[in-house]
Amino acid sequence: MKKQWFIYIALLSLMFLGVSCMNDDDKNTVDLSPYASLNSFSVADMLMSTDAVTAEGKDTVVKQVVVGINYPFIIDQKNLEVYNPDSLPLGTDVTGVNVSVQSDGVVFIYVDSLETFVYLSSTDSLNFTKPRRMLVQSLDGEHSKEYKVRLNVHKADPEAMSWTNVVAPNIVEPMRALAFGGKMLVLGKNPDGALLVAESPMDIVEWSEPIEITTLPLSAQLSSVQQFNDVLYAVADGVLYSSTDGFDWSTVVADGTFETLLTASSESLWAVVDGSLAYTNDGTSFAKTIALPEQFPTENVSSAVYPLVTNPFISRYLLIGYAKDRTPAYPVVWSRLSTEDNWIQYPADEEEAYRCPAFENMTVVRYDNCLYAFGGKATIGETAISSFELFYASKDNGLTWMPLNNKKVFIPTQLKGVEAPYASAVDDENRIWIIVGGDNATVWHAAINRLLYN
Repeated sequence: MKKQWFIYIALLSLMFLGVSCMNDDDKNTVDLSPYASLNSFSVADMLMSTDAVTAEGKDTVVKQVVVGINYPFIIDQKNLEVYNPDSLPLGTDVTGVNVSVQSDGVVFIYVDSLETFVYLSSTDSLNFTKPRRMLVQSLDGEHSKEYKVRLNVHKADPEAMSWTNVVAPNIVEPMRALAFGGKMLVLGKNPDGALLVAESPMDIVEWSEPIEITTLPLSAQLSSVQQFNDVLYAVADGVLYSSTDGFDWSTVVADGTFETLLTASSESLWAVVDGSLAYTNDGTSFAKTIALPEQFPTENVSSAVYPLVTNPFISRYLLIGYAKDRTPAYPVVWSRLSTEDNWIQYPADEEEAYRCPAFENMTVVRYDNCLYAFGGKATIGETAISSFELFYASKDNGLTWMPLNNKKVFIPTQLKGVEAPYASAVDDENRIWIIVGGDNATVWHAAINRLLYN
């Protein structure tokens, strides 16, 4: 093998005579470099194959170019490893890749079928489905370094959701789920109407045995429980209650004027109090603002609070739900900014094409800078939607809605058509939870792959 190296080295050394260091005492002597290291590594453009759906709903494959220069490589001289920290897209063809290298010395690539190193040519097409061995030999033939070169490729589509089915809590009718105190908390009822609460760690789902809540009336509105400054709040029979753990509750305001809770952030908690919209900044003293507007959502309400993209110091409060007596029959969307006093209603699409469907037991969560709506069965126009069939998404704060049917962001097919009580939440690890009760209780959680470790 050394003989093979020296043949190439001898040929290359002739090319470097003009730049080689010459001995002052003997102008006919050439000093060959003793250095052997890989200085840069890059790949040429590659092709990527992606599964897609045509406008007619047929499966197809789309080929795209992956621009190699967009994926720089790290050369770890200590551990003699070469790799791209940003993985190539899922479906990138790495069976025939042209590479470009710069080095101090001559570069060879190991060929398994020959069980030896061969000179690396700029025209060589290399298979990187597994790591390759690359050797750099100094021109003087005395020194060498062997590098392990790998091309990292995403094994999962970063834009797709990965769902996991986990054990369910022993609560027949889940009504509210919250990421609270580093755990997932579920509030609900058993068949005889008793109020229950169970909790589980986020990482390894092991639900505690449900504990009966005896410090809240059976009439408590568990579905509207809100978290405000690490405290939970609930309304029952006009009375406001609070809890620091979801198990033990105590009275906060007992004047009988509280109708329902709406939303909460780190700044304020909003409620309907004696026919008016009201808020508190301390959890006890509520300030009324205006009389409850017509078509304001008070039933089956979901909420989201998040900073503006243009100014992170201003928050948008968003409410989506049904007005009293479901008039109108479709969900209404109201919003306010933390710097404004008034709530405003978003106009609904007259032709329903871009309107949020009227899901039974609707849930809306904010996820990946979008709003996702889903729930029981619904209709929109002439389209019938089965329970848990798909997400409807809004990228413009609830103004317009579109179905997600791209095979990447979806609800597990095992839930389609299931009609049972459920609760949903988004946890601190960017996962959506769907906790279904009934006779066949089940729990699913998922994350878009690129968000899992953000």
